[in-house]
Amino acid sequence: LACGDNIVNDTTLTSDLLGCSGNGVNMGADNIVLDCNGYTLTGSGSGVGVYLNSVNGNTVKNCNIQNFYRGIHLGDFRIN
Repeated sequence: LACGDNIVNDTTLTSDLLGCSGNGVNMGADNIVLDCNGYTLTGSGSGVGVYLNSVNGNTVKNCNIQNFYRGIHLGDFRIN
């Protein structure tokens, strides 16, 4: 997995993602799990650590997110 990748399946990190100049990870499908496995997503002061937009039922766990403009961005969502 590299900085800015769009994930569409359950994903477990196997290393840190360091120095991301944009978003760390983009979650591009419903009902998937991002397990950072204790690893760190580090930005360069801009972008979003984990970007979820127009997706539902996703899980983000075991993540250390630092130095992004926003750690986790939920985008457009509705609470029913």
